[in-house]
Order: sequence, then C-alpha cells, then structure tokens
Amino acid sequence: MSAEFAALTGRNRALLEAMFATPKAFGRGCVDHIADLAHCRLIGTTCWSGTFRTKFDWARHVFFALPRELDGRFEIVPEQIIVEGDLACVRARGRARVNNGRRYDNAYCLVYRLAAGCIVELAEYLDTALITHAFGSGRPALQPGVMERHPAVTPASYASSALVSDDPATVANKAAIRALFDGPAAGYGARYLALMADDVVYRIQGTTRFSGVYRGKADVVARLFDPLMALLDGGIQVIADRVFGESDWVVAQARGLARARNGRRYDNDYCLLYRMRDGRIVEVVEYLDTELVAWAFG
Repeated sequence: MSAEFAALTGRNRALLEAMFATPKAFGRGCVDHIADLAHCRLIGTTCWSGTFRTKFDWARHVFFALPRELDGRFEIVPEQIIVEGDLACVRARGRARVNNGRRYDNAYCLVYRLAAGCIVELAEYLDTALITHAFGSGRPALQPGVMERHPAVTPASYASSALVSDDPATVANKAAIRALFDGPAAGYGARYLALMADDVVYRIQGTTRFSGVYRGKADVVARLFDPLMALLDGGIQVIADRVFGESDWVVAQARGLARARNGRRYDNDYCLLYRMRDGRIVEVVEYLDTELVAWAFG
C-alpha cells in the first residue's frame, strides 16, 4: 500500500472517528467538516427525504429541523467504519424519542465522499418506514438561517483524490463485486448466488416482510430470493453507482429497477455491504428504502 494512500485513508478515518466519538458532539463535528456546497441525500420519500445541493439547504430541511421534533437528545453510535481513500461508509445506530412519545431508534448507513479533509457528499440510508411511523408524513417546519451562523467550510477543491487501495485482497474483492453488477441483468440472481458462500449470513435492515437475518444460501433462496421474485414481473435489474472497500469489506451503492406483479414500480435505493472470504460473499448487510417495500408489495 502506498504511503500517500495510507496517509489519506488514515486522515479520513481519524476525522470520522472523531465525529462519532462523543454522541453529544456529533452534530457539531459534522457541521465543522461538511463543505458549504456539499451534496446531501436522504433516501426515500419520507418527511425528511430529499436531495439537497448545499449544506444550508440540508440543514434547514433536516439537520437543524429534526432536533425540534425530538423529546431529549439524539444519540448516534458507530458500529463499523470502512474507508478507502476519500470514500467512506459508517454503519451506526441512533436512539431518540419523538415529541409524540414514539421511539425513533434507527439503523443508519452513511456514505461519505471527502475532498481535502472535508465532507463534500453524503448519502444517508436508513429504515424509511420507521421515519413515517415515528414522525408521520407531514413536512416539519423549517429552521432557516441556522447553519449560516457556523464558520464556512470551503475546501480548495471539491474533487476527491483519485487514490485507491492497491491491497491485493481489496482489489480482488472489489473486482468480484463489480463483476456481479456488470453482467447481463437477466443473470444477476444466478451470479449473486454463485458468489455467495454456502454459510452466508444475509441481513436486511428494517421491519418489512423481507427484513431479518437469513443464515445459509439455502435460507436466502427459500425465504428471500424465491418469494421476492414471485412478486416481480420480469425480475430485477440492479445497477451499481459506486463500489469501494477496505480489506474484506466491499460497499456498493446501487439502484434497482423492477415492477411488481400488481403493476407498481419497485425501483429501490440500496447500500450493500459485503464481507468477503476466499473470493466468496460470507456476509451481506442490506440497507434500502423500507417504505417502498411496503408500498410496492404490502
């Protein structure tokens, strides 16, 4: 591994670890490191979802609006941090209570693109059905002007480093996952199963009809793949927009294109984490728009 790549990865890991080190200080740490023109996205169509072109827009709609809806503080604790150069993924658990008395304990997958030590892109994957259950569907009141009181964060460039890992295991594992998505759409399911180890553990976040833990390839086929395919009209195409990784973990941001037999579109938004061993997938953690699952399939 080159010294330059190792140093870049180390700096970005330290930045994220410091952000998440103290739950009470997470908000301030995020504000201090997110660039003014950062592109932020929260998946789904919930009251908090959207694509925000600047951190000020994101802050008004989400970051500083959310705490007003909570009874007490919001805590977020990291479970895993994966970093490859200027790309990073943080799996985390949040704990909070809404003013209406409902619990809001969500599971998050946060994907960051950094540049010059600043966050310039953030994609947030989480249990969207839980958002609507906890907060309802109405848009909360905005809190304008709050972010402007914080110091500006303006990196010299919003372009990320082109450095990527040359670790042989990382290179091979990323290549295997890219090949999964790059082949013909009709063979995606067969390629996926061929890449899975017999003892694979497959976790889907949320409380949908497909959420839970599947243990072993046979269980994945019997309780997940076969029932899902039975609900789809013509199968599913999954397109990977970004693949990166560290050692035995690979992260893929992906989009699905499908139609349910009831006529509804099922075009989901995924962040998939794969743990590899000897060229096979031994663990999958899948984050997706859970509210869309319920809407499309019931």
